[in-house]
Amino acid sequence: MSRIAFPPALPWPELDDLRSTRDRVEGEQRETAATLRRLDGERREAVTADRRALGAAIVNGRKEPEDTAVAKCDAQILAARRRAEALEQALIEVDGKLTTLVEERREAWLAEQDETVSVRREELRAALATYLAARHQLAQAYAVRRWIATFPSKSYSPTDPPLLALKSPAGEPYYWAAIAAALEADVDPPAPKPQNVTNLPLSMQGPRVKIGSTAA
Repeated sequence: MSRIAFPPALPWPELDDLRSTRDRVEGEQRETAATLRRLDGERREAVTADRRALGAAIVNGRKEPEDTAVAKCDAQILAARRRAEALEQALIEVDGKLTTLVEERREAWLAEQDETVSVRREELRAALATYLAARHQLAQAYAVRRWIATFPSKSYSPTDPPLLALKSPAGEPYYWAAIAAALEADVDPPAPKPQNVTNLPLSMQGPRVKIGSTAA
């Protein structure tokens, strides 16, 4: 069963609760798998020890020992396998609830996120304007310093210094005016074209794909 990648924070408690449940079940799956690997190794060791003890008893004509250690490992392995199968069913159930919940609330949650996106966009616009103003003031300060340092040989000329840490594939630094224009355009990206999720390839259909299915 594939792992679902959740956002780091979800604003809907009912969805976050199911995410927490799924994380817990997956964690128990990993622990159970590790237990099965450990028990498999212990069983191999127990079988080897039992056969040696039985062989020695046969050679020496003593009472043949019972394979209690092997039987104990077998019982523990059976219990661990039972739990592993139960956890798989639990994960299928949780995924079914997740699918149902998202499909029921999708439109309402999309509307809420549209509002959140609008708020964050305005926050970004304000932060970018503050940054652009601060960088302009820094460029002016550098220009005044150059004017003082070279006075009277050069006249005052504010420049748009390139961003030396960001270079094009050709190795040339980008000038700040172009970067600022790109950042300002990024605040209001073009709206994506609406897509019918059922027309997408199965690998891209996301929540509409049956989560609980397992590979054959």
